[in-house]
Amino acid sequence: MLVALTSCVALGIVAADLGGLSTAAWSASAALGIGLGLGPRRRALAALLLAFLAGHDAQQGVLARAEGARAAPAGGAVFEGVVTGRSGLVEPHWLEFASLRGLPGARLRVYGAISALEAQARRGERWRLRVTLRPERVARNPGGPSPRRLARRGIGQRASLRHPGLAVRRGAAPRSSGSIARARVALAKRMEAAGDDSGLWRGLVLGDRGAIAPGAREAFRRLGLSHLLAVSGWHLAWWCVVSFAVFAALFARSARAGRRGDTRRAALGPAALCGLGYAALAGGAVPVQRAAGLLVAGVVAQWLRRPVRPAPAFACIGGAVLVSAPAELFALGAQLSFGVVAALLWAPRPQGEHLRLVWVRTPLVAWMASLPILAAHGLAASPAGVLANLVLLPLFALGVLPLAFLGAAALLVGVAPEAEWVRAATAASEHGLAALRDGAEWIPLPRAPALGAVGWGLLAALWAAAWWSPGLGRRALFVCLTWLWITISVSPAASPELVAFDVGQGDATLVRGRRAVVLVDGGPAYPDGRDAGALRVVPGLAALGVERLDLVIATHADLDHRGGLGSVLDSVPTRELWLPHGAPADPGFDALVRRARERGVTVREVGRGSPRRRFGDLLVDPLWPPRGGSGSRNARSLVVRIDLEGGARVLLPGDIDVETEAALIATAAPLDAELLLLPHHGSGGSSSNALLRAVAPRWAWVSAPCRGRFALPHVAVRARLAGREIPWGWTGRDGALRVPLRGPLLPKSSGEAYACGSGEPASATPRSSR
Repeated sequence: MLVALTSCVALGIVAADLGGLSTAAWSASAALGIGLGLGPRRRALAALLLAFLAGHDAQQGVLARAEGARAAPAGGAVFEGVVTGRSGLVEPHWLEFASLRGLPGARLRVYGAISALEAQARRGERWRLRVTLRPERVARNPGGPSPRRLARRGIGQRASLRHPGLAVRRGAAPRSSGSIARARVALAKRMEAAGDDSGLWRGLVLGDRGAIAPGAREAFRRLGLSHLLAVSGWHLAWWCVVSFAVFAALFARSARAGRRGDTRRAALGPAALCGLGYAALAGGAVPVQRAAGLLVAGVVAQWLRRPVRPAPAFACIGGAVLVSAPAELFALGAQLSFGVVAALLWAPRPQGEHLRLVWVRTPLVAWMASLPILAAHGLAASPAGVLANLVLLPLFALGVLPLAFLGAAALLVGVAPEAEWVRAATAASEHGLAALRDGAEWIPLPRAPALGAVGWGLLAALWAAAWWSPGLGRRALFVCLTWLWITISVSPAASPELVAFDVGQGDATLVRGRRAVVLVDGGPAYPDGRDAGALRVVPGLAALGVERLDLVIATHADLDHRGGLGSVLDSVPTRELWLPHGAPADPGFDALVRRARERGVTVREVGRGSPRRRFGDLLVDPLWPPRGGSGSRNARSLVVRIDLEGGARVLLPGDIDVETEAALIATAAPLDAELLLLPHHGSGGSSSNALLRAVAPRWAWVSAPCRGRFALPHVAVRARLAGREIPWGWTGRDGALRVPLRGPLLPKSSGEAYACGSGEPASATPRSSR
């Protein structure tokens, strides 16, 4: 009954998100069920319908409030709200507010000059701020968050704090939540002071994923160990086991406690309180809530001397989370947390299962359960995840994690950061990170295909056989693993395509053949220290199944082009890096070149006169700049044409202007191409008629934000494209654009198009012939 109830609540939330159900119809059905509910089955049916309706209405209301907030006028405003979250514990990039006056149920994220405000703002406090509002827009990329992610939380507008002095505290936080928030921030700052590379440590102990470097997160993902970064059952289990051992030993030494009964039973309560306290200290995310709920259920069952029944407890916790926070149903972390635990609870077990078989079965079931969830989010899963869990999970569970906890506990009670435990925790984090990075380099990582109906049927048959026969169970596991490896090994290579990432005011373009992958630029770097490489490009490459890059090209040293490439080199193994002629004289390239050489990447200067290079089935031809060229960085952009064997040609001209376009045309370089990136983000001083005539593209695209401060693409460029009947796409309006490089050029956008102001709508469909 509880499982069915939880399922109906979840189904109602999904239906509300899709907007395909009538609330009145469900209300009538529920009323009819109650009116006719003379028997237990009809009463159960009525309860299920009401649960469905509750989930439906909860999510429907949240989406409606977000839509209302998005429709509110943009510009300056004063609002008052309660702090409910932050993006990081040490240096957050945004603060989230709820309980807004005038917008009941809506939420608002505040960006901008919050560095001074975050030191004072605590969770649960009420603040009054003067901000600038504008509609919230989410970058739409492969592997990125859903455009509806924020709307599901009731967030419809983005706010920028005008000045920290224009923020006033209007109410204190509740004592309990305020104390926990202060303890979390204080501990995170002490952990940061204990070592230069404390991000992994803070992520493991406090669940502060924003502190973990992109390269480390990518190593975890590649090895199928991302679940270790989410504070959940493993973490609470360690905390509770140690607490239970300490309290049981203390009570055993107490004669008074011994006379009262079983000291181990008496230690359950304090150990559970310690576990719940740690859950609050770790942020109380959905995986933590799930683990804490199961912990309480287990402690209560042991206290009452009754058998533990995890399935009903699991269903109750899931239902409570879905009703209280319906947006979590769509979050990857929550789906993996509940999905994997559900698979472990309900997957068939071979009779007479031995410990060594459990050690193999657990990561295998967890990996299989995560496959459809990752596929639904556009992410690839590696078969190395099973092996990595078998080898590295014990290392982390028995080595890194306990040392990290001991070091954090020492800091929490006031031990100096120079103490031995703290140094051991920092060293464990650093060595664990190094092990992950090394493992990501040498473990084979073929792409995992989507498992079809035949594959899932075979797996189900194998598990059924394991259920009936203990001896056959071991053979079934072996056959299952073998079948997975064979299927993955013979999976077809990815189809050649071009992917223009949505990175705002910047460029990042992927050209993929069947045997090679080239990335041109990596998007911008931001003043707060983040960059589009880590936020947009690296997750996109992971979602596309790109494990290695044959070539990375930095067209020039402006931050909106090379700003994200450092994170790409840190996260994805790369063979070569190309820079334009004269790059050593530009200090903007110094950090990128240094990181490339640290990673063993070959760095080359290329331009006009450099030979063509073949990478697999891609031919890359440098066309500009000439050696000893002068002018601005834009004028010295590295211009390349990439040809696919038997497929389309792509011209990527960087940020060259009209004068440089004319000089390039005068060199008689081969400029004709089916696909053209409009130079300089579609600015009015580029994309001349002469260039469009020389290239004669069948389709073009511009990489620029929807409502950027430069108002790109320029109306003059739109007019030139319309005059030549060249269809074009726009990353700010359409999201990431994917274009097949063989066959008809049929671009696909990543999500619903945004309304980007005036201008004629541009078709995304190219002409059928040149």
